[in-house]
Amino acid sequence: MLSGRPGPERSWPGACVEYVSKSQPRSGSPSASAIRHPWPPTPRRAVRPGRGRRGRSGLQPRPMRPADCTRTPTGGPLLRRRSERVRQLPVNPPPTCVADRTRLGRDLTAYGRGVEQVAARLGVHEVDLTDWRWLLGALHAHFDTRSFRDGATFVDVVAEAAGADDDHLHVDLRAGHVRIALRTADVGGVTQQDVLLAERISLLARDRDLTSRPQRVQVMELALDTPVSDSVRPFWAAVLAGHDEGRDVVDPAQGLPSMWFQATDSTAPDRQRFHLDVTVPPEVAGERIAAAVAAGGSVVDDGRSPAFVVLADPDGNTVCICTELGRE
Repeated sequence: MLSGRPGPERSWPGACVEYVSKSQPRSGSPSASAIRHPWPPTPRRAVRPGRGRRGRSGLQPRPMRPADCTRTPTGGPLLRRRSERVRQLPVNPPPTCVADRTRLGRDLTAYGRGVEQVAARLGVHEVDLTDWRWLLGALHAHFDTRSFRDGATFVDVVAEAAGADDDHLHVDLRAGHVRIALRTADVGGVTQQDVLLAERISLLARDRDLTSRPQRVQVMELALDTPVSDSVRPFWAAVLAGHDEGRDVVDPAQGLPSMWFQATDSTAPDRQRFHLDVTVPPEVAGERIAAAVAAGGSVVDDGRSPAFVVLADPDGNTVCICTELGRE
């Protein structure tokens, strides 16, 4: 089966036969001591050294040690060569009857459902990663590096780990740090595939003694308050050379912050047209607000906390400190 909790490895006596040669193998052929066959399930009768006739290969069969032949968590025999390379062989032969083919079809159907679950969009409360924070529908991480070259090497191994899924990666490489964002564009959010890749990246960072600082990740957006967003949005898409995505204008090169348009009923000429939305990790929002107030600002509206809190500078210009919580 393709699902189920893995169990410990169990010895599987009699499942494999190891052939050991007392003579030197021919040049260009694999070492005879590394040749192991998983079938038949019952090993041939062992031949005592010095007795019996040798086969044409010059090999004498003997049962494998239990430590050499074990079952994997999926049920297949795990064969270890002396070079410690591992390969997994199927337990059952290919389906030859209608019943076997029917069972195989059910297994493939279950596998298809599993793939759909991996590609399904997750919610913010479904993800809990030590090094990563959920900001604006993506997973973000910050890793300190010792130099630009050190960061470039780390980015290289991250790209290798991502493989064909590198379109999920968004990397910002600087001299002292690397910031990474993960998001599946096809579903417009975070999937289980992004979570698995995030865990792999965290392991790679720890292997290189890179320090994770998730409290430093943040995303800034520009917000324009307007009663006629559909009329003004094409203008701003042209000015910023961005993509008009209906509610937002997004820079395809990701060099500029996104710009979104907030509906308002006010048509006063002196109203504040633009404000900033700064999205931070939930554990950072409180100290960020306190620092702003200590710097002379004031809290204008906290009725939607923790989703966002509206602050104002001494001149009355507003900004929102946002988190991903409280938006259900």
